[in-house]
Amino acid sequence: MFQNYTFNLNKKLSKSSLWYCTSRSFRGCRCTLKCDRENPLIVETVEGEHNHDPPQYFRSESGVWCKLRG
Repeated sequence: MFQNYTFNLNKKLSKSSLWYCTSRSFRGCRCTLKCDRENPLIVETVEGEHNHDPPQYFRSESGVWCKLRG
């Protein structure tokens, strides 16, 4: 999760990895993160803007984060 949005790993490059917004196929969102390959918590660049609001989550009693459909 980055700035309240979720991303899926798309491709690993030699020194970085590309992450696509999880709403890419559903909503056509083109926001992409380029992160350090060894430490994906280090965001190198953000390309594009989201065309939707961030998803909403709740935390279950067991501590699991669940995404609400909307």
